[in-house]
Amino acid sequence: QNGRPLIPTAKRKYPQQQQQNPSSTQLSMCQLMGMNCAALTDFSFSFRGFALRGGATDVHSHRWGLCFYDGRGLRAFHDSDPASESLLAKFIQTHPVKTLNMVSHIP
Repeated sequence: QNGRPLIPTAKRKYPQQQQQNPSSTQLSMCQLMGMNCAALTDFSFSFRGFALRGGATDVHSHRWGLCFYDGRGLRAFHDSDPASESLLAKFIQTHPVKTLNMVSHIP
């Protein structure tokens, strides 16, 4: 078909999963924010808005994490509190940090 040879594919057998009622279960993707900059950039403003998605403006109301490069080292922050209520997240929002690369995750 279309000049391409047919390639046989192996069929995988997965265990049967129980069907859940879609109205009783709400699935949602995790939230990710990343910055990759050419010059040192303060990400506290962007992180402030992103942290609100961790319980205040979105359904993700459990833990969060953030990593960024600091010189030649890496700093990583993790907290089990919702990002919108976390004292650690508030500290990061109020203390400007300049970096070239950062990533944050709210599951």
